[in-house]
Amino acid sequence: MIRQELEVLQEGNRMISQEMLWTQYFTESYLGFHPTSLVDQIAKSIIYRSDLFRVLNDCLYQNKISYHYAPTIGAAIDFQFEEQIVTVTRLGETQCFSRAEFVRLLVLIDKIYTEILPLGTVVQISKDKLPKDILSMFDDELLIHVMITGQRICIENKFYLDYTGYFWPNGLIPNQEPVVISENMIEKVLFRGLENNEIENQYVLNLRRKLLALDVDSYAFQSRHWEENE
Repeated sequence: MIRQELEVLQEGNRMISQEMLWTQYFTESYLGFHPTSLVDQIAKSIIYRSDLFRVLNDCLYQNKISYHYAPTIGAAIDFQFEEQIVTVTRLGETQCFSRAEFVRLLVLIDKIYTEILPLGTVVQISKDKLPKDILSMFDDELLIHVMITGQRICIENKFYLDYTGYFWPNGLIPNQEPVVISENMIEKVLFRGLENNEIENQYVLNLRRKLLALDVDSYAFQSRHWEENE
């Protein structure tokens, strides 16, 4: 049964790539606004610089006023964050987004291009982004490690969890729920699980296709949206 399912995935994904998914979904009908050539250039700058993607998320969450991105190679980009408007300037050209439009663009980038770590990966978690009840389980000086056991888990077709896992080296403990991990909680990747094989590559690509088709967002984006509108 599993072999048959893998064969179906292989056939369906044979002609699909992340670039093709971008072409399919980088549209006005999906985004809700017209994607100009400047928007495409801004998006590509974010896509190929994962550090910029994370910084922009933090800027939105922490209500930063501005951010100047000056890469070693390529054009500098200025981001201005007002209450409901995000203004982006690159090479003298300016694009204004509503805050919702800018988040929608980041969400699309996230679903298509953000790296999905393989199962079995062990990561170090940022303590300041853990709930207090979980943090109280650990000594102050102890680093917190989690082994990833689930990727992009869709909840009732409403949103998805970036990852779930269990504390390392404890593993599965009776009556303990898995830990929910968002991308911004990961401080460092300590060990990578099995990857770079055809089965895993196709499985991950199929995950991306599913999330795009369902049009659901990461819980990390949704929870921030709720906090902003409280």
